[in-house]
Amino acid sequence: MSMIRRRVGLVALALAACAGSSLAAWTQPDQNKPQTVLFLEHRGLGVLGSDPRDAGLRRAVEMIPTRISELKEEVPDMPPEAVTLFDMVPRMLSKPSKLAVAYVPGEPTGGFFSYGILMSIEAASEAEAIRNHERIKGLLKSGDAPTEASKRIEGFTEVLVPPPGKLAFGVRKSGDVWRNEVAYGTMPTDMDSMLASPEGLVPNSTTFMRGTMDFAALTPAERMILTVGGGNAEPVRDIAVQMRKRGLLGNDAMKLGFEMSMTESAMVSTMVYRGAGKYKKALYLPTEPLKPDEIRVLPADTVYGSLSRGDLSQVRDAIDEALKAGGQEAQGFLDMFKEMTGVDLRADIVDALGGAYGYYMSDSTGGGGLGSLIYLMQIRDKERFLAAHAKLVVRGNEMLEQAMAEAPANYIKIMGWKDGDIQLNTLRFNGLPVPMEFTYAVAGNWLVVGLTPQATLAAARQAEGRGDAGIGSIPAVAESLRGGEAVSLGYGNASRLVRDGYTFLSMAGSALSNAVRSPTDPARDPGLVVPLPNELAASARPSISISRWAGEDFVMSSTGDRSVVVTLGCLAGMGEKLMPIVGGLGAIAAFREMNSGGMNPMGAGLDPAARMLAAIEPWWLTPGPARVTLLARSAPSVPFALPLD
Repeated sequence: MSMIRRRVGLVALALAACAGSSLAAWTQPDQNKPQTVLFLEHRGLGVLGSDPRDAGLRRAVEMIPTRISELKEEVPDMPPEAVTLFDMVPRMLSKPSKLAVAYVPGEPTGGFFSYGILMSIEAASEAEAIRNHERIKGLLKSGDAPTEASKRIEGFTEVLVPPPGKLAFGVRKSGDVWRNEVAYGTMPTDMDSMLASPEGLVPNSTTFMRGTMDFAALTPAERMILTVGGGNAEPVRDIAVQMRKRGLLGNDAMKLGFEMSMTESAMVSTMVYRGAGKYKKALYLPTEPLKPDEIRVLPADTVYGSLSRGDLSQVRDAIDEALKAGGQEAQGFLDMFKEMTGVDLRADIVDALGGAYGYYMSDSTGGGGLGSLIYLMQIRDKERFLAAHAKLVVRGNEMLEQAMAEAPANYIKIMGWKDGDIQLNTLRFNGLPVPMEFTYAVAGNWLVVGLTPQATLAAARQAEGRGDAGIGSIPAVAESLRGGEAVSLGYGNASRLVRDGYTFLSMAGSALSNAVRSPTDPARDPGLVVPLPNELAASARPSISISRWAGEDFVMSSTGDRSVVVTLGCLAGMGEKLMPIVGGLGAIAAFREMNSGGMNPMGAGLDPAARMLAAIEPWWLTPGPARVTLLARSAPSVPFALPLD
């Protein structure tokens, strides 16, 4: 068994050296020609890091192979296979590479239901490609994995891999470029046809990564699986029905294209869902553009935020599905909720909310940190919602009073208060030094939710028109909005986020620079991997994402800073803001586990609230704070975050 495990492990590691990235062709499916399902391409790590602010990062990355080569002297017992892999894998993965999956109709000579997978990595020369090939063969031989000359692809070598099938790898010249390639399944006669790059989506730019996916080309696999499965294929059939509803199967299925490129001043990415208009309802895609007064609810000092057309239709559909699946039990829950509160959950809450949805952190709502976090949703039927809300507050206070029945006093209560025409409600802990006053408000036709009364009040005033000129007054945002009618808008203040995340960013830079330095050669030193904070923040370009319709195609585009270090700094800044939520929910979960069966009114509602906020976040947007938090804890815990759920 140990030999088998070693053999499989070496095969996997050797093939990992031939892993590339990204997608191909916009043609309608032709049952007699190979159809590219997926094509991914990246043009090598050299495209990234070309910004002067990334000079230190480039120096450090270039030193990695040299540092790896020293390890065999420092670790005498290191297996020679590991030395080979450590030396070969980073070099190969940094090169331009492609990955393609195609359906090849006709005789499935390579198996895999007539589908084929081809990974292709560029080599600097024929000699380098042959050297990589021989090293991979050596790794397989050392693991006692039997190989043989391929009968399907001239010049390739084959090895048996699970599930029972043969994987071919070898050296091939494609055009003027020599490549190391790995092929599995059925290959077309012209393998170059799988590697044709799609047309660019970002003009006047240098492509880093791009690809396509033709969902229609998955249709033959559906037919084959249903045929082979026979009577056991009913679950697959149900999934296929849902996928067809969403344009992910069938001859009229959507086609996806994306590209990430570098211009002289920015990193630009575009993703296009071609033919999405036919499936917009099933995919919950918005159609009406955002209005200027709606965009204005995000203040001009937003640090990170997003606004989109949206409603609770996903929640509504989930309720309907539960009623279909659960029958009397699900209906019984809704009836019980109405009996207890006097509120019809669907008609009075779900259907009364919607129109636009957003979240943000800003200076005006609390210094741009976690305490400034705001969630907003438009109210469709304000009168109905307020009537239901009044009933829920009364019932909520009754339940809190019951929970505190054995306490010396009724410490916890939902209290209403006003600021002009704005009605606010705060969860207060009277007589207890609890550092939290969760507050929500109705301002105009917006429901505003915040972690503090100050944040909620400031956001409510902004929503009512008593704040600043709004995020649309930022020149870069205004320029992006001029490109067409936007159904969603995302914004990140890169200068601010880089400052907030600089501690983590600099620590990561120190880890990399220490890792590549030589313990014996003091001359090898990358210097500062991360520039000084003011140098990064002063020139950082904000990240802006816009979604809009182009005919029947749904197009998402974004621009951001072209520096890799700045981008990593922004991610670190967001991590710094959200870490307390992740840790807090984890602590609450641990507390509940230790005190199972007991009442925990202080924390019991936080995790479900985060799940609900994550559920209503539009799936096509960059994940917001609630979704990021739940994904950080457990990816399967977001019930409605994606359209297939």
